[in-house]
Amino acid sequence: MPTYRAEGLVIKRTSYSEADQILTIFTKNRGKVSAIAKGSRKLTSRKGGHLELLNHSIFSIAEGKSLDIITEAETVEPFSSIKSNLEKSSLGHYLAEFINEFLPDGLKSYSFFRLCLMALGYLNDAEEGSSQVLIHSFELKALAELGFAPEIRKCVLCQQPLTWGELNSFSPECGGVVCSRCSNGEGFCLDEDLAELLREVACLPWKKVDRIKVQKSSLEQLRAITRSYVEYVLEKRLKSPSLLEKIRNGHFDLQG
Repeated sequence: MPTYRAEGLVIKRTSYSEADQILTIFTKNRGKVSAIAKGSRKLTSRKGGHLELLNHSIFSIAEGKSLDIITEAETVEPFSSIKSNLEKSSLGHYLAEFINEFLPDGLKSYSFFRLCLMALGYLNDAEEGSSQVLIHSFELKALAELGFAPEIRKCVLCQQPLTWGELNSFSPECGGVVCSRCSNGEGFCLDEDLAELLREVACLPWKKVDRIKVQKSSLEQLRAITRSYVEYVLEKRLKSPSLLEKIRNGHFDLQG
């Protein structure tokens, strides 16, 4: 049975039987791979700790007739700080779901793989208050990498430079910012400060994004814009944001 080694991120885990699980792995050189990890749900499994969601690991995988089989795994980076913090963990789950939903089967992209690793690294090390800004930066950077970047520097309809001080808006359906001349009153109102924040999180390097200080009201507006655009492009709602809302509103109960 031919085998191969793959470096990758665990982006989804699905229980397959009492002892087994199927992993979806975003690999560095092969794109998205699904493989079964036999016995990994057992408490005595030596592989189990290396197969956690969001783990950056190196896998030995045997090619199977219907499903590949993970034979060995070794963790490169577990991103422990993400998993030990409720807010970061929920954001990490969102990032994993985002990757899995947007990444087509068969697409090999080292640049997108590197972007995802960097996002997880900065989220892992983020100080309190900057985690959500980092995730919105990831959303916009990832959309650009995958060819879905919204237009944020000029009017997406007339292609003219934006005039600030007027009532511009962001329209997910149109694909970006719509100037006051073209706007029909729909979409998200976009004042100059919010537009600048949108450009910063989309374009600044990670080190500078990590230092952006955002007021709560602006963060909520940014969140609404990015979520609406992500779901419009994807044509479906993601599951993770509902968990994020419960945590933000203090309605999440660890006991169920």
